[in-house]
Formats: sequence, C-alpha cells, structure tokens
Amino acid sequence: MNRPLRSDPSRCSPGIRQALARGLAKRCPRCGRERLMDGYYRLRPACRKCGQQFQRAIEDHIGLIYITTAIQTAMFAAFALLVRPDNPWLWRGALAVVALAVMMLNLPNRKGLAIAIDYLTRRGVEQQEPGVSRET
Repeated sequence: MNRPLRSDPSRCSPGIRQALARGLAKRCPRCGRERLMDGYYRLRPACRKCGQQFQRAIEDHIGLIYITTAIQTAMFAAFALLVRPDNPWLWRGALAVVALAVMMLNLPNRKGLAIAIDYLTRRGVEQQEPGVSRET
C-alpha cells in the first residue's frame, strides 16, 4: 500500500494550536521541522526547510516578551506578598534568584511563542494575492 505524499512544507498552513505549540518548542511555526535558534537565544534568519523568515522585524517580538516578563514579575511579587516567612530577607533574596532564573530559562520559549504569533498574524497578509482586496 502506497502512502500519500506529504504536501510541500512551504505550502502547509498549520492551525493556531499547532503553530503556537511549535513556537513554544522553539521550532519553525510553519513546518515544525527546523529549530528557530542557533544556540540559546540567537535567532536564525529563516527556516532551512520551508524558507519561513524569522528575523523580519525583531521589534515585533519585544512587546510580547515584555508583557510576559511583566506577568511573571507580577506573579512572583504576589507570591512574595502572600507568603510570610520567618526570615523575610533570606526569603526575598531566594525568591529574586528563582524569579530571575525562571525568566531567563523560559526566554527562548517566549521568543518562539512571539515568532509563532507573528507568523499567525502575518500569514493572511502573505497569502493574499497582490491587488486583491480583502474587503467584501
């Protein structure tokens, strides 16, 4: 029995969940077959498998990274205010170290998520034919 041929990865269009999951996994949001980064945090210019551009506009990713950092900071601050330890200075110091470690360790995943969201928001614009209006 012959297996059906897979479609060209440059033409595939993953769903929202799949694209976001690929971004969180630091994979290409379009095809999922190539890593987004060289090393820990250095973004590749494009996917070598499907040609998806990653470094279109780095400043587009900064907003989401800033927002997610603010949310994490708020969660750690709320936790610090709710817990009443015996030694508050030791507790605050340990919490600060843990908070910084968590934020730095998940930074590449958050950047991957930002790239996936960027891909999803630009996907419709890239697929639109030149000269064709989207308005009805």
